[in-house]
Amino acid sequence: MDCDSPNEYREPQTPLTITFKIPEFALNDLCSRFIINIPEGEEKENPIRIFFQIELAHWHYLDFFCEKYTQIQPVGIREFSHQIFLHCPMLKEKSNQVDYILEQWRNYKMQVPTFGAILLDHSLQHVLLVQGFWTKATWGFPKGKVNQDEEPIACAVREVYEETGYNIYTKIRPKEYIEANVRGQTVRLYVIKDVSMKTKFQPQTRREIKNVRWFRLDQLPVTRKDTNCKTQIDLTPNSFFTAIPFIKHIRKWIQCFLQNNRVPEPITVRQKTSPTSNDFTPDSWKNFSVDIDYIFGF
Repeated sequence: MDCDSPNEYREPQTPLTITFKIPEFALNDLCSRFIINIPEGEEKENPIRIFFQIELAHWHYLDFFCEKYTQIQPVGIREFSHQIFLHCPMLKEKSNQVDYILEQWRNYKMQVPTFGAILLDHSLQHVLLVQGFWTKATWGFPKGKVNQDEEPIACAVREVYEETGYNIYTKIRPKEYIEANVRGQTVRLYVIKDVSMKTKFQPQTRREIKNVRWFRLDQLPVTRKDTNCKTQIDLTPNSFFTAIPFIKHIRKWIQCFLQNNRVPEPITVRQKTSPTSNDFTPDSWKNFSVDIDYIFGF
């Protein structure tokens, strides 16, 4: 959604309900730690950058305040952002635009490439999936968004370790991957073979990954209409919606590997349309379709 003038701004259809009022001492700490000390200049003037800081503050709130103080309850990013904007002096005057900025930030995040890995056991019949802490029964591959100036392989190694506690550094190969464009976002997953099913996986970040589990590849759905998984493992296809675009291509990769006794060429499911890690720079923020003058009154 672009906004060319204040008259075009629309409040969200769903009213915000504050389920828990964050204590003032926590808001003071979060604002001073993550928001107030943002460097002057583009960092502080760019709403996208500010929301990345708010996301960090939100994770800190969930990881530390909710763990340390039993009376403090978790809240979602939308509710958290509204309370931060109302509390922080430099953001307060824009507190009525939080939902618009949040939507633009989410749209921008979808343009950032994601890297991770497909971990297969010795038999190539099982694949490792992780269950997000906040996504109920949804399972997907360990992966995450690339940081600025971070190479794809480095991102994949970091994300897999953070989400599973397993280090793929010595196993990852630059040309052994499957890449897809999922809802406008480039997702590249490196294929990692020969992972022992006896490995004890231990996510390194709190409140991000709830469970890590092996699944048989032939029991996973290849479309949302594939009900085989419901019969076999009592999970609906929607439980694997982020994994579905890759499943049949993983099977194809394995089949090619076994038939030819060599590693297949990289598989690109669809032509990339989002930025690569090489052009994900601060300059790309300037080209994002957000009316910064409107949001911050410049």
